[in-house]
Amino acid sequence: MERNSRADQMAGRWRVFEILPAAKWETFANLIFGGQKVATDQGRLPMKAIEQFGYGKAHDCMRWVDAPIPTPGPDQVLIKAEFVGVRWGDIMGRTGDPLPRFGPPPFNHLVGAESAGLIQAAGANVTDFKPGDRVFAACAGGYAEYAVADRDKLTRIPD
Repeated sequence: MERNSRADQMAGRWRVFEILPAAKWETFANLIFGGQKVATDQGRLPMKAIEQFGYGKAHDCMRWVDAPIPTPGPDQVLIKAEFVGVRWGDIMGRTGDPLPRFGPPPFNHLVGAESAGLIQAAGANVTDFKPGDRVFAACAGGYAEYAVADRDKLTRIPD
């Protein structure tokens, strides 16, 4: 049977990715980069992250980088990732479908929109979450060891 819509074509081609433990960054990088050796400048900056610099297949437009740990604003928290999620929006952003969302290449953008882990720091206006709380977050730059998320984008993970 012929597939007619773009969504049908994509559903037939892609599998749903499970959330990956952040402790398995090498496995994650191998998944994203198709088994290629990932070059990094180890020890230069304090966290590992995936950066997108163009559009296309992951191994053609993403790289493993060292990046500074972000600082939360007054209404944000800093999360140390235990898990990161790979979602359809991430794939669409990587391929530029339906529109290129990061502008014309080249650009440098830390990608990923889901992270789960422990809060390391909370902004001054965040009173209902504290360091040590386990949370899931919708965030920017989620393919990283640390991510900053707005307080209203957090969900507490029960023990």
